[in-house]
Amino acid sequence: MAIKTVMMEVGGDKVAIMTINNPPVNSLSNAVHNGLYKCFKEAQERNDIKAIVITGADGKFCGGADIRNFQKKQNAEDESEKSIIAPRNLFNNVIEACEKPVVAAIEGFALGGGLELAMVCHARVASEGTELGLPELQLGIIPGLGGTQRLPRLIGLDKALDMLLTSRSISAETGREYGLVDVVTHSSDVLETSRRQALAMVHPRKSWLIALHRMDKVGNSDNFLKTLTNARAKAKRKFRNVRYPFVCLDVVEEGLCKGGEIGTELETKACRALVNTFEARALMHIFFSQRSTSKVFYASTPGLKARAVKNVAVVGCGLMGSGIAATLVAHNIPVLVKDISSTVLENGLKMIKENLEGLVKKGKMTELQARDALALVKTTESYKGFESLDLVVESVHEDLPLKQRIFHELESVCSINCILASNTSALKIAAIGAKLSFQDRMAGTHFFSPPHVMQLLEIVHADQTSAQTVMDLLSLAKTLNKVPLIVKDVPGFAANRLFVPYLMFSTFLVDLGLDPYHIDAVIKDFGMPMGPFRFYRHQDFPTCVTNVFGEFA
Repeated sequence: MAIKTVMMEVGGDKVAIMTINNPPVNSLSNAVHNGLYKCFKEAQERNDIKAIVITGADGKFCGGADIRNFQKKQNAEDESEKSIIAPRNLFNNVIEACEKPVVAAIEGFALGGGLELAMVCHARVASEGTELGLPELQLGIIPGLGGTQRLPRLIGLDKALDMLLTSRSISAETGREYGLVDVVTHSSDVLETSRRQALAMVHPRKSWLIALHRMDKVGNSDNFLKTLTNARAKAKRKFRNVRYPFVCLDVVEEGLCKGGEIGTELETKACRALVNTFEARALMHIFFSQRSTSKVFYASTPGLKARAVKNVAVVGCGLMGSGIAATLVAHNIPVLVKDISSTVLENGLKMIKENLEGLVKKGKMTELQARDALALVKTTESYKGFESLDLVVESVHEDLPLKQRIFHELESVCSINCILASNTSALKIAAIGAKLSFQDRMAGTHFFSPPHVMQLLEIVHADQTSAQTVMDLLSLAKTLNKVPLIVKDVPGFAANRLFVPYLMFSTFLVDLGLDPYHIDAVIKDFGMPMGPFRFYRHQDFPTCVTNVFGEFA
């Protein structure tokens, strides 16, 4: 028996609760579109229904469209169930135009089409910490269900363009500040609060503004055209040789100038056209590649369960150490930071605070969350407290004897179950842990700079590193929202190992007479953040390059 993807239940208060049930993330499919259409058609006709609440099963509102469908051709015959109504028509003419108040009860996340669904509702109630965003541009496409039209009208053009062009998500708390969310409450109270919100729009009838018709937060044409001009100039500096950011800006402008209905029509056509571009194909490949990095390891170790990493120490509180500490506490993991003096620790604590403030500015966390995170940091000049840790990350400079001494000391004070990890980018893990009695718990955790921003985390396993250790670090990477890459203990690991031949060929071009500054300029114009020579000057690569060259000498 097929599982219903949209279920409707009417309570004694005459509020219909429509629940999207399409695991694992309640993605929008043709079956979900059909289910919503049928439920809304029934709700409109029933006199015992006064208001509607849309929510998602298992504490997840909606993760948007299934990206795997984007990789298929836009052919309805390829899908298990055809849509009985065009999604844009469902959103514009059925849900948003519904004469009964519709409230989105959002838990967990509302991403892509999920947020677009929430925006067509007449009000939005979200649980604390809920993630809201339109990440389509990181896939080389644009929102296709009205996101480019409703978001600017709900939160203002500047904030909307920032979210659209960066694919940046915001928290429910930030959404409340922006005007995207009406009420933020505890997860256990979301549904009840949504019911009350819906009924308040009926008794007595409280008028609501349809998002697609609003212009109060956009301003007059002179203002929004100036904002769009500035956004295009900024996009030209950030995006090179790609179309989708500028298509997004064009669609936003057309909708503001000609009306939201026309804007959504143009948006849908533009989204469909972008799906089959080479940029979209490449970016979707990257999307799935990032999510497949740990699957081989999990498949090869059936039955092994990750242990929770709840208490961590970072040894070395310089630029990298402070960034690693900030990453951990930002995800509610207490950190004990050790260094050689109170002066160094004070400077490190200052950098941790600045890193957290940077996350606040980017909308990744609130000021209150940043203060709570900073309170999770403790500092020490000794190894007191190390006996109860789950993980220690060493982050001192690339000095093999120094690292060996530190790990020898750590082994004498940490429990036998504590993972000992090095943030080295150049030295072999086996060499660092050569003097340890229990080398199975020794691994590499190579964070990239700055650690609280960069997504990649190389998990380095030496020959003696246990599968349990790798499994635990993979679980931690998931907690930290990192992209884990399991690599062997070879010079340069993966990223720097790829960089060395790239640098070698660049220097070969210089030997042929090309100007290194010109090479950097061409590479940057191609789309890289910076050229190979500038990148080399900004990083500490000598040890890594020496090791990789030595391997092939």
